[in-house]
Amino acid sequence: IDTPMQWVRVPVEPAGRHMWRPSEHGHATALVDAMGAYRMACKPLSVEPFRMVKAFLPSQHGRNHTADMLRVPALNNPLMPSDVYCAWLRHGASPAWLDWRMSNTDDVPCPEPEPTLLDRMRDNPNVRVIQVRGEDDLWACNFTRDAFRNHAWDEYSSKARGLFLNSQGDVVMRGFDKFFNLDENPETSLENVLDHMEYPVCIETKMNGFLGLVGARDDNTLRYYSKSGQTDYSPLIRDHVTALLDERGVSETELGCMLNRLRVTLTFEIIDMESDRHIIRYPGSTAMFLHAIKNQRDFAIDREAESEVHRLCRFPQPGRIIGIPDRDGLRRQITLAQKDTGEGVVIYGANGYMVKVKSDLYRQSKSLRPLLENILLRGKPVPQDDSERSRLVRAVLDEIPREQLVYHQSAFDRDAVDMTRVTQWLADHGNGQETAS
Repeated sequence: IDTPMQWVRVPVEPAGRHMWRPSEHGHATALVDAMGAYRMACKPLSVEPFRMVKAFLPSQHGRNHTADMLRVPALNNPLMPSDVYCAWLRHGASPAWLDWRMSNTDDVPCPEPEPTLLDRMRDNPNVRVIQVRGEDDLWACNFTRDAFRNHAWDEYSSKARGLFLNSQGDVVMRGFDKFFNLDENPETSLENVLDHMEYPVCIETKMNGFLGLVGARDDNTLRYYSKSGQTDYSPLIRDHVTALLDERGVSETELGCMLNRLRVTLTFEIIDMESDRHIIRYPGSTAMFLHAIKNQRDFAIDREAESEVHRLCRFPQPGRIIGIPDRDGLRRQITLAQKDTGEGVVIYGANGYMVKVKSDLYRQSKSLRPLLENILLRGKPVPQDDSERSRLVRAVLDEIPREQLVYHQSAFDRDAVDMTRVTQWLADHGNGQETAS
């Protein structure tokens, strides 16, 4: 090749459809012919100050694919040497780096830019960061299975639960921070919970579905996400939320304008009795509005935004008990929740402290699910040991026909165990204690 070339790996961020530009905060990289870009950048460009060159970017499937256009900045200083220009691209065309380099001729290392929240999430071994399907500049952060299994909670893994960031590290959408069940760890023992709560507290019925997040793009169109972004659950979220909007005569654009103005994410519990039955049976499918959460780094519920959303949309909400004044009143409510026939409750302290209380019935039924899935879906043998759980599984299989215990999840085209039937059977038999004894 007669023309001199110097290929450098440049951090880039999306700049439109099939368009990329250097960015010091970019998390994709492109391989750029910096010498070719330098020669073009030195030429006077009257209208478009960018040169389109070939770039190679790693695809999601581990192979390289070609992006036909990369926006490479023209020179701010026509006297900049070519080696400085190449280094400038390598640092994501950072203005701060260029200012430092042009004023420092010594071989002193350039100070690294301050890591963004996205950088921190990527560097945390207990956080999984993936680009959201269908979005050019949106990243979903969720804690890993190892973090859950090993209780590896810190300021980043506990926030990474449906947290959506752009390449600059700004919070675009978010769900709840990780919070715990009563007695899940020493910090959530009953007495510790009663001590840490700031009164008065609010108790909210815990609906038994999956979390749906609704946010707005800049053009006021809505995003319907599960905790990982655009997934197979997104159509269910969209269908149930838009059905409620249609019933109330509210357009998606109206809601999108409101969410952009308020800068919040709406959280819903999605109950779908056709395709996603959980533990508790409900008479029908719906979306239950939970809370409006501020699009910011630290978790906070926006009560004023909730009031505006309620006035516009009148979404159904879980039952609530507000104003419990002291620990004796909270202790009584916790006891009632444990004996309830639903999933349980979520407790919100006046200081923002949150904890979940699961009912005895819910916990008993959920403990049987792994065994029943192994038997009914994977053909594993029925356990014959004398443990309480094995005795209950045998009793369920004796009492309920197997064809009634398995249903087809039409939205996902797969079979699943209908645990709502198991829960009802347990409730009819004193949480299974009559049979177990």
